[in-house]
Amino acid sequence: RKQKRFNLSEKALRTLLGGHCGIQEMTTQVEPNVALAWFKHQWTVGEKQQALAGMQAFARAGCGNNQAKARCHLRLGEWVWSMGEGNVDEALIKRVMGSMRSATGHDTGWAKAWHKWALFNFDVISHHEARDARDAVTPYLQPAISGFFRSVALQRANVQ
Repeated sequence: RKQKRFNLSEKALRTLLGGHCGIQEMTTQVEPNVALAWFKHQWTVGEKQQALAGMQAFARAGCGNNQAKARCHLRLGEWVWSMGEGNVDEALIKRVMGSMRSATGHDTGWAKAWHKWALFNFDVISHHEARDARDAVTPYLQPAISGFFRSVALQRANVQ
């Protein structure tokens, strides 16, 4: 998938799925990392609604270990945010915030999740500033700053 060999990626994933391609089957009969890879593949090839629905079902089912849950929630937040661009409202912000918070909660030592958390809060700040809603910025300042610092600290800890 990462090398843009989508046919090969799909063939390999279908083999790993063993014919279990339904959303319900993905949450009960498939290895969580394979299910996540399948949803990411769908997203990459443009089947965004199916990927989003699958990822949402996966998140609701609470599949996998904490690392898989964190990856699921992070990706879900990113996808919901990207699909909502142009129609940003408080409901969308809360929905994405919930996914990002779940990602950092399931894997507190994952630098990428904290970095994405910080970037999301910064995006919300930028969104409110562009609309001259400066009062709405305050709740997102501390999470953005602490998220950036935490991601840097975790990155350094993982390097050493």
